[in-house]
Amino acid sequence: MYYVCSDLHGQYKKYKELLKKINFKDNDEMYIIGDVVDRGPEPLPLLLDILSRPNVHMLIGNHEAMMLKAYENKSNFTHWYINGGEVTHKQFQLLPQQSKEFLLDKIRNLPLVIPNLTVGDKKYYLAHACHTLYYIQQPLLYKDSGEHNAKHVLWNRMYQNPDTDIIEKLFGWYYDLYPNTTFLIGHTPVMICNYGRIEDDRGYISSCMNGRVINLDCGCSSKKAATLGCLRLDDDKEFYIK
Repeated sequence: MYYVCSDLHGQYKKYKELLKKINFKDNDEMYIIGDVVDRGPEPLPLLLDILSRPNVHMLIGNHEAMMLKAYENKSNFTHWYINGGEVTHKQFQLLPQQSKEFLLDKIRNLPLVIPNLTVGDKKYYLAHACHTLYYIQQPLLYKDSGEHNAKHVLWNRMYQNPDTDIIEKLFGWYYDLYPNTTFLIGHTPVMICNYGRIEDDRGYISSCMNGRVINLDCGCSSKKAATLGCLRLDDDKEFYIK
């Protein structure tokens, strides 16, 4: 079985509970579309667990990118802290220097985009916030993506309040390059998207563009209505940890 989720933000216990709920096995595959670190209580244990599993595949999110930039240039630490990086930094600092360098290199080599995931007869394009600025056929690593392209993929808020006509005018040409492909994203919690499914103030996996784009960020790090959503791609079944 193939599963996908996004924006876990240090919620290690929720992640472990999710694996138990879906009965995650060695022959299953999990894709996590970025933002594993920051905000939540256990970002480092969560990150280490994910990176240690051969059948859990992580893409980089804007929070992992902020972490990298902070360690590349100390002037970027303020931006990282403003966005919830303090708890990650404190836990990361407890590691030996060799382990720090190894982990940062692992993050640097994470995919920015996976455009060609096939499950049965369905095709998927995975990226944290938005697609790339140009057509790609194979997974693109963060370290190879270029600053401008990476910023677009990791930070773009175009799908926050989408107007179908506007999105079609902007990106219709791009969708045409990937026929019969569903775009899987996160980054902006569904509670603040105008296509979000809201029940009891909680967000649920939501879609726009007639199902062409699916948002998996259910606000796992929200203090008010924290929910971790997971989609099984084989049969479109949804799972939630509240």
